[in-house]
Amino acid sequence: MSRNHEVVGRSGGANARRGERGAVGGRSGPAVRRPLRRGGLLAVVAGLTAVALAACGPDAKEGVRTRGDVSSRRGGGVTPASPSGSGTVLVSDTRPGGASGVGPVESPGKPSAPANVSYSDAEGVFRAGDYALAADLFEAYTLRRPENPWGHYMLGISAWRDGDHARAEAALKRTIEVDPEHAKALLNLARVLLEQRKASDALDYVERVVELKPESGEGRRVLGNARSDLGMADAALAAYREALVLNHRDAWTMNNLGLLMIREGRYEEALPPLARATELHPDVAVFQNNLGLALERSGHLAEAADAFRAALIARPVYEKARVSLVRVESQAPTATVETLDLAALASGFADEVSRWKEQSLAAELVETLELVVPLEATDSTEAVEPAGTVDSTKAAGSTGHGG
Repeated sequence: MSRNHEVVGRSGGANARRGERGAVGGRSGPAVRRPLRRGGLLAVVAGLTAVALAACGPDAKEGVRTRGDVSSRRGGGVTPASPSGSGTVLVSDTRPGGASGVGPVESPGKPSAPANVSYSDAEGVFRAGDYALAADLFEAYTLRRPENPWGHYMLGISAWRDGDHARAEAALKRTIEVDPEHAKALLNLARVLLEQRKASDALDYVERVVELKPESGEGRRVLGNARSDLGMADAALAAYREALVLNHRDAWTMNNLGLLMIREGRYEEALPPLARATELHPDVAVFQNNLGLALERSGHLAEAADAFRAALIARPVYEKARVSLVRVESQAPTATVETLDLAALASGFADEVSRWKEQSLAAELVETLELVVPLEATDSTEAVEPAGTVDSTKAAGSTGHGG
């Protein structure tokens, strides 16, 4: 079963222009391919070449702008789209390419990228949504500035959005060779590998992310995805819980937790996290579709039909939801199944996540006390000189330096 994963972050300019470490990424929804006609593509490249030739001296605009916390989809740079899923009935995270998963399409007579392309040139094309051309421009940039990890990173992200997984994997691995602690490259490489059904390899990379960024709920979510794909259900559940403790409104983790329960055949347990995910983001078709599937398989046909309709409202061309709705509407309702209060399920799950957070804080407090108490005990049991003992060196008026 294929999984879809999201690219998180945004591209920018200032830090990499100074050769510093920054943060880049992209929108979290499916990318829309913008095919260029031959003349349009030539015009874009010709314009970029003219800009590059007009510059005097060394390129002073190379790099990306910094960004803030990953899970909050910071403002500035490339504005991320609202989450959306694609393709399969059971999906976890959004995917940078189109729903079809078709590889890159070469433009007829595609000209080569200018050798003196700047980071800003490539970034502008990426922002415009022409990921195939952006990948070529970033590749040309990396040939001139191979020491900048962000050029390789954006080459990987551009290729991934264009559907070229092999090129994306190679570029992200090159990023890590240049900067072994590049957390974003490690995380998105794990996603690329998961889409290629290389869950074992993905697990190695995302575990490094968790080590480098233990506060990253996103890292824990992708860790859960890798474990889930490897059949490690209990370990995946633990990772998703940790992700929600770090970000209690992470609807994608809730969706993935519900997906895990569906895979395990625990349909009733899938309902609360999926109900909460759809409450937070009712316009995300994937959430509604997965909720509908859990409702159908737990016997709640009327509510399942409502969820599939909501998925089609969010994405009218969602074929999986349309087929599921037809299937559910053709079945006779089960009279013995009580009507569900999805709002109550969502509220109950939010309360459960709050309890997980309280338990996590309590565990941290216990761990802290266990570290502190032995130190205090050591300080309070220093050797005490027995009563009546006389230091012979002091009694003799010695300086203690020897004879």
